[in-house]
Amino acid sequence: DGRLDDKFWEGLPVYDLKDLVTNKPPAHATTFQAGCDGETIYFGIKCAEDDMKNLNVTGNKNGDPNIFMGDNLELLLETPTHSYYQVAFNPDGNVINNDRKKGMNIQWSSGIEAAAFKGDGFWSMEIRIPAAGDKAEEIDPLNGISGNLPTEKQPWFFNLCRQRLRGKDRELSAFSPTGKSAFHVPLKFGELSVR
Repeated sequence: DGRLDDKFWEGLPVYDLKDLVTNKPPAHATTFQAGCDGETIYFGIKCAEDDMKNLNVTGNKNGDPNIFMGDNLELLLETPTHSYYQVAFNPDGNVINNDRKKGMNIQWSSGIEAAAFKGDGFWSMEIRIPAAGDKAEEIDPLNGISGNLPTEKQPWFFNLCRQRLRGKDRELSAFSPTGKSAFHVPLKFGELSVR
């Protein structure tokens, strides 16, 4: 339901997003947790927001490219068998998938599910990421995230990014800041593994 109040999240480490360029705390904080259950990875994300009545929600359905034009979260994923995927979410919980391996392929479907919640001074999301296995891309290149669950020996690499837009004001933050105004810097991705 996007609320982050389930027992699943209790005790999991909380990570902060930093300003994309300066690596300093952004004006609007974003935190996240990540955990695993079976063959599925979960992200819980909380976005502080002092202007909830003016959330810049663009895109009104899954697959709508307009999601990129407003307030959103982007999850960039690279697995040992695929480099790389981009999945974006708006504050209503709508999702757009993009396989970046050979440019942009929005025909690809990640199988990721998301739910959003709007609270007092924040919006939050719960994201379910199924691992489709190492052979997924060979079996069906348009469906699923190719790769087994990440381990310490075979991790995934990722970045979680937030875009906040109010008129001409654009605030960009990320788990692993890139040092420039761009999310798509795979060499800056952080490591993701299940322990």
